Amino acid sequence: MKTSLFIKHLFDKITALFGIILLSPIMLIIFIIHKAVMPDGGFLFKQERVGRYGKIFYIYKIRTMKASSDNKNMFVTTANDDRILPFGKWLRRTKLDEIVELVNVLKGDMSIV
Repeated sequence: MKTSLFIKHLFDKITALFGIILLSPIMLIIFIIHKAVMPDGGFLFKQERVGRYGKIFYIYKIRTMKASSDNKNMFVTTANDDRILPFGKWLRRTKLDEIVELVNVLKGDMSIV
């Protein structure tokens, strides 16, 4: 059991590192476009989540909503949510807002499924 868990963790870390290296040019392009069309607020969105065994960690994603949206007490978004910016809608539709989660995998907070 311990050997298979070690192999899984090793697989996660190698895959995440390879993914980060491979996808870094795409992340750079997204960063440049993001700053051009969404100048207010930061590039990353950080949210507290509960992981395995109840461990609290912060998940990272590319911000897709207006920066002022963080102040509202709305935790669920809908399909036509006006807080989501047009470039953010595209990022969500293509799932590219989640590629920075590879950092969470590399840190050991998450696992490749």
